[in-house]
Amino acid sequence: MELWIRSQDRKCLIKTDILEYELDANNKAIIKGSTDMDSWYHTLGKYKNKTRALEVLDEIQRHLVVINDKNDNLFYVYEMPVD
Repeated sequence: MELWIRSQDRKCLIKTDILEYELDANNKAIIKGSTDMDSWYHTLGKYKNKTRALEVLDEIQRHLVVINDKNDNLFYVYEMPVD
């Protein structure tokens, strides 16, 4: 299965294997995505804090579990929510 994510600003649609968040200097959370072969991370969304970023990652995980259970889709596109 492939995971495609549309960035929060809608300017980017990337296939990603790795998702992570980091906090910036103002404690705002940035979710980034990359592939196994790409060492450059793409900013996918910015959120007010760590808690909100983890909620978004949890939502992505729930979608992946549902898709895997259905076993009928080869890829999934997730659109990052606006904060």
